[in-house]
Amino acid sequence: MNEFFRKNILKGFYFSLGIHFILILLFYVFQNLFKEENTDAVVRILKYSELGPPPSISMDNAEAAKGSQIKKEIFATPKPVKKIEKDTIEIAQQKFIGDKEGDQSGTGFGNVKVIPEPLPKEIKPKREIKYYAAVDYMPEPKGGYGTIQSRVVIPDRAKQNNISGKVLVRSYIDEMGKVVRTEIIQGIGYGCDEAAMRAVRNTRFSPGKLGGQYVRVQMIITVFF
Repeated sequence: MNEFFRKNILKGFYFSLGIHFILILLFYVFQNLFKEENTDAVVRILKYSELGPPPSISMDNAEAAKGSQIKKEIFATPKPVKKIEKDTIEIAQQKFIGDKEGDQSGTGFGNVKVIPEPLPKEIKPKREIKYYAAVDYMPEPKGGYGTIQSRVVIPDRAKQNNISGKVLVRSYIDEMGKVVRTEIIQGIGYGCDEAAMRAVRNTRFSPGKLGGQYVRVQMIITVFF
């Protein structure tokens, strides 16, 4: 029995040793077959002065570029407009035609008549009319101041309320002796103010004089009620 085990143990030992040897041999064989070359990268720093001129673009380079496969861009084909509304303005088709007077002749579409902008009207300042308050000869009513008083019509309201008093009327008399405007300086109401102005306007005056010339004069006239 001991001899049998001794023989088998020796066989197993040699068998396992052979297998290990074969495995180690195969490992080195495969490692040498698939071994990658270890290339070290070499970096070189160049100065700007060491750089050469840039390559020129020549026809040879252009021909070489034609041979290369360039991806072409595809654009959509524009579709024509089927219908244009009436209010659509085609500025590109407008044609401006006109003569010196701004009129136009000829046919075509989009004709435009050029109308010159009118010049602004010159606004003249109103002439200020000057009335003198004191002159050499003041205007006087023709027939005397009693003529104004005789033309006064007392209103019915003033009669019914027994209104009495005086009304001061500022009168503007032109160089012809005509009363052109009246104002109430002091009134008593009840229609007496209007009656006093009406009596003064209906009276003719001799015009005032200043330096031997007829001038416009303003004066205050008293009317009694």
